[in-house]
Amino acid sequence: MIAHLRDHPRFLPRLVDAFFAEWPEWCTRVGCAAVERIFVAGDPLPVILVAFEGDTLQGTIALRPYFGEESMEETPWVRQLLVLPRCRGRGVDRALIAAITSRARELGFPNLYAATNRIERLLVRRGWEVFRRVERDGEKFAWMRLPVA
Repeated sequence: MIAHLRDHPRFLPRLVDAFFAEWPEWCTRVGCAAVERIFVAGDPLPVILVAFEGDTLQGTIALRPYFGEESMEETPWVRQLLVLPRCRGRGVDRALIAAITSRARELGFPNLYAATNRIERLLVRRGWEVFRRVERDGEKFAWMRLPVA
């Protein structure tokens, strides 16, 4: 099942732990409170979704207004895509991306944007295109776009 995190807050501690396990350097640098804040939804953005089966968290994805905190022309951004290791290879990522794409379409956005330094080839196979390469905070990213309208 995929639903809004705000309707299933019991998953927040597990999400924070999963982020610390997946991205320990970043999480340690920004701290636990900052990691918790990335899971706060807004109206209409950010949208925070979770995938789960019963009480088993499978993954999460967010739709945020910007790549970082600063305003930019490209919006909205798919962020925080994480499938827990034990759930990988089961299509959870596809289900999360489909759900967030549907939500973006409902909100009237013509494109989705994403930044990656890990899954560029996967996103290209799924219809995304690289529209810019950037370096942020010492890391190189491919900025990707997916038409959704």
